[in-house]
Amino acid sequence: IHTAADFLAFVKKDDLEVCFVVDTQTSQLRGFAWLTEMSGGKAFAHYCFLGVPHRAIGRAVVNFWCNLRRPDGQALLYVLLGITPEFHNKAVRFIRIIGFTKLDTIPGYFEDHKGSGRSGAIISHYDCEAHRQRTLLSKGS
Repeated sequence: IHTAADFLAFVKKDDLEVCFVVDTQTSQLRGFAWLTEMSGGKAFAHYCFLGVPHRAIGRAVVNFWCNLRRPDGQALLYVLLGITPEFHNKAVRFIRIIGFTKLDTIPGYFEDHKGSGRSGAIISHYDCEAHRQRTLLSKGS
């Protein structure tokens, strides 16, 4: 994505579910996140933050996604999946902080960000059903 037109074309794609994160006090866009390959109660989660990523923003996005409902009222998602370059230490730390669970690493999945070889991909998941249960318990107390 190199231009505003490229960005608009990207977020308007039919196979993406995009949400924007806006700081309500400053009206500043803080980031955006999107889901891909959404079907059967699962989706791949992606995010981009503008400025320093804050755990509250990440948790708010995860909460939003986990509470999406189908027209019949049933949960839309049961699990979020992630594939994170292992060389991106801040992203790896961030997904852990917001509650994703690391499963394993696929060696050589990504081209290294410096173009100097290959890097592994950390596979992770977030359990939306457990999230909803925790939310219900915290509201009940």
